[in-house]
Amino acid sequence: MSTAVKDSSSAVATARIALRQDMAGKLTRAATSTTLDDGLKELQSSRSTVLKLSPATTVDRGTQRQALDALDQCAAGFATARAALAAGDGGTPSLADGDKALADAQDVLKQLESTVASP
Repeated sequence: MSTAVKDSSSAVATARIALRQDMAGKLTRAATSTTLDDGLKELQSSRSTVLKLSPATTVDRGTQRQALDALDQCAAGFATARAALAAGDGGTPSLADGDKALADAQDVLKQLESTVASP
């Protein structure tokens, strides 16, 4: 589970960089869109990995549910970012809204990382 969380965290961080570069005019919309799509695929892969786990204890099952919830929140953040990118400048949601959604997802993953970190 730790690897899935770290991979997802990396995907969100990369997406945030791309979105901010796009907002600064340093990256094309196509490149940003590709980065967001790739990040979402990574999240889906991580979610699938976590879903396939067979936790042995109640605590492990709770952690698995927490991880799935966090990954779902991240997917929602990606959806907001993709909608913002599609809306363009001055659209709703805005690119800043997309960045905020990804930042919130990043925070959730950081909290989760400390929960699933190996001793």
